[in-house]
Amino acid sequence: MEICTDLSLATPCCAESENQVQDKLSTELNLFDPTWTKLKRTAEDDTAFASNPEHETLSATENAMQKFMKRRNEVAAKISRLLIKYSFNEAVQQIWKGPTNSSRYMEPWPIKKTLTMTDVGRNMHRASRLVLRRKLVKKHILPYLSYQIINRVENQGAGIRIYDLNTSSEHQLIFKRWKGSGTYVLMSTWSREFVKRRQLKEGDLIGFCWDAHKLILVFSVIMRAGSQYPSA
Repeated sequence: MEICTDLSLATPCCAESENQVQDKLSTELNLFDPTWTKLKRTAEDDTAFASNPEHETLSATENAMQKFMKRRNEVAAKISRLLIKYSFNEAVQQIWKGPTNSSRYMEPWPIKKTLTMTDVGRNMHRASRLVLRRKLVKKHILPYLSYQIINRVENQGAGIRIYDLNTSSEHQLIFKRWKGSGTYVLMSTWSREFVKRRQLKEGDLIGFCWDAHKLILVFSVIMRAGSQYPSA
C-alpha cells in the first residue's frame, strides 16, 4: 500500500483507477472536504427545532394579553377624549348611555351587585360588611394589586381607597378575603360611610370598577330599588 504524504490546500484530480485510489491512505490536509456537502440532516438532528407546546401556549397567552391591553387602551383613549368635553362624572355617564350591544363599549361597572339584607342590615343597622363574589374580585381587582397587598388581603386584610362617583368623595375601607366562604368583603366603616351616608337599601344595584391610573376602587349607585332608570 502506498502512503501519500503531500501537503496541499486542494485535492488534485488523480487519474488512477478506483482500485488504486482505495489502496491509498491519504494524509493530505485540506481546508474543504467535498463530502461535507453531501451530509443530510436527520430527524434526530432537528429535535432542538421541534415544536414546543409550552412555547406555543406562552405565545397564545401573550397574544391574548396584547389583545386585552389594546382594548383597554382604546377605552382609556375614549375616556380621555370625553374628559376634554365633560367632567369625570359626566364622562362615565356618557359611556353608560352608550349602546350595550356594541363591542366598541366596555362595561363601565364590571363588578355589580344587587344589595341584600346582609349587605345593608335591617333598618341600616348591623351592616358590617359588603360581600363581593370571588370570581369578579379575582378578575377585576386582584390583577391590579401588588403581591404584598394581595397577601394582606388574603390574610389580615388591607386598607383600600374607594371613590364615590356620585358624591365625588373618597373613603377608606378594609378589603379582606372571608376565610369561611372564600368570598371577599369590604368592611370596617362600610355601614357608616356607605349604607347610612348613601341611604342604601335592599334591592339597590351598585357597581365597582378599578381605576388603574389612580389606584382606587370607584363606586356608584347604578339603580335604586324599584326604579327603571339609572341613578343620577
